[in-house]
Amino acid sequence: MSHQQKKKVLRPLQRVCYISIPFFLILIYCYYALFITNQFSGTFIFLDYSVYVISVQDIPKPEFLVYHQGFNYIDPVDPKGERCLVSWDYTKDIRKAHVIVYNVLDNRGELMRPRDSSLRPDQVTVVESMESATNYHFDSNQNSFNYTMDYRLTSDVPIPYAEYFSSSEKPINLSQKVGLVAAFISNCGASNGRTNYVRELMNYIKVDSYGRCLNNAHVPSEWSNGGRDSTKEKAISHYKFTLSFENSDDDDYVTEKLYQPLRFGSVPIFRGCKQVEDFAPPNSVIDANKFASPEELAKYLHYLDKNDTAYNEYLEWKNTGNLGSLVKARFFRDRFEYGVCALLERMKNLWINPYLIDWKRKVNTSLGCVKCLDDFDLSLRRTPFLKNGTSTSYTLPKASIRGKLIETASFTTNRDSPIKKSSKSQDKKLIVANKFLSFFSPVI
Repeated sequence: MSHQQKKKVLRPLQRVCYISIPFFLILIYCYYALFITNQFSGTFIFLDYSVYVISVQDIPKPEFLVYHQGFNYIDPVDPKGERCLVSWDYTKDIRKAHVIVYNVLDNRGELMRPRDSSLRPDQVTVVESMESATNYHFDSNQNSFNYTMDYRLTSDVPIPYAEYFSSSEKPINLSQKVGLVAAFISNCGASNGRTNYVRELMNYIKVDSYGRCLNNAHVPSEWSNGGRDSTKEKAISHYKFTLSFENSDDDDYVTEKLYQPLRFGSVPIFRGCKQVEDFAPPNSVIDANKFASPEELAKYLHYLDKNDTAYNEYLEWKNTGNLGSLVKARFFRDRFEYGVCALLERMKNLWINPYLIDWKRKVNTSLGCVKCLDDFDLSLRRTPFLKNGTSTSYTLPKASIRGKLIETASFTTNRDSPIKKSSKSQDKKLIVANKFLSFFSPVI
């Protein structure tokens, strides 16, 4: 065969190759894109169909979607339910949300209005606050919200300030303390008259005031080699006493003003709510509320200043490690289960504030349920236990038990009766759930 004849025969084959090779490569790419890498574009992923098949329907979806109306105190999410008995995630679409959380710092006006008429009846609303009710009035519109998350220990989900507490710092030697009483107050118009109290106290004892109110002192340069907080902490540590005067006397309103002097070895002189002993180690705080007048308080401080033995008794807890009721208050802020997780478990009857009985408070401040303990079967909830005798924690059930537990949990959005009267009911589902919850160590 001549060379020209060969070229005539091969030319069609070459054309086929030129066309088929790119087409074959395109087929390979499409197969790879559709069935190997793009796991969510189709129903199946073909790697080895007989061994490995994944369905889109198998991808777990969170049970609850939470819309957080604000930017403060955003909890970490746990959509797989690995650290929480209820799986959940945030959503930016309020229409899809099962739960809507209003934070008072970002929604002060919203809290004063009736429930938004555009919300569905089944959408649960929650008010969240670390600010006092006196200053923000978040409890004045009770019928608009299902649940509360705030600083009160009687809230549906307490979120006190106890996370600011730390006992690791040892107090400096008494000989290094250069001052008697320190004050750091910058809100001079507090509704409880704290500025006037301090002004009168100054007539009977020397108070170094570093804040904007009644200012008469300036921080020495050797204490100000860090940021604002570091400077304040250094100053506190060099005083025998620090005024821990809150801007409100609301129940349970105890802030970092108490915990900073406790942490840095200055005895706090507290003025505010009547329940401060629930938030501090035993015999660690001087409660100004118990003195008849600023003059009487000053006399006691002068006595302690001259009696080192009596003064050091207020710091003894740092040596013994005895935190008393503070262990309970700290629990809610340094564990994952505080906040949204505890709220959702509360809604499903899997959790309730476990210390209500310990604190001898029969009435819950919940806006949706004022007699929860009467209606709640106390065995039907997770309870904390002492771990190594030092700190409290929750323990999640094993996966098999957890699944059965969640299957039997009840949930209602009825504001008038958010807790099922399970202790007086023959509901078989709840009885089964009790069985799986019984392994939690009871503490109350």
